[in-house]
Amino acid sequence: MVFVNWVSVLEHVHGHVGCLAAAAVTHPALVLRKKDRADWAVASAVFFVLSAVAMGTYLYPIYRSRIKQRIFIETPAIGYLFERKEHLAYVATVLTIAGGVFYLLGRRGDARLRMLAQRSFAISALAAWLTFLFGIVVAATRSI
Repeated sequence: MVFVNWVSVLEHVHGHVGCLAAAAVTHPALVLRKKDRADWAVASAVFFVLSAVAMGTYLYPIYRSRIKQRIFIETPAIGYLFERKEHLAYVATVLTIAGGVFYLLGRRGDARLRMLAQRSFAISALAAWLTFLFGIVVAATRSI
């Protein structure tokens, strides 16, 4: 019988979904510069970001109990990088949700709200890509 470490599998899926989330949130940031409508781009961005956040929220207590202390003892810089990753993920999440709300409210023709949506997604994309890159560095050092 083969033993499957489902936590490790979920950790890897979380990383892949994080990459998809960064790409998905970049899409409305680019599309909304030229177009008024980007329903699928906005919906996929919100979906992938919230999916990555849900997996990360599930994994965090496991990370905290199994490896957080070891990372800070062995390589404090990586531990602090993980903490920055958490903060950037929060920023990306809040701005993605804000972008989605601004987009929905701006569908009635308010150009200022569409501009706010585009800028929210643009800043969220930057935070999401940094989150993803920091996650790769941390995962390469130590994983669950």
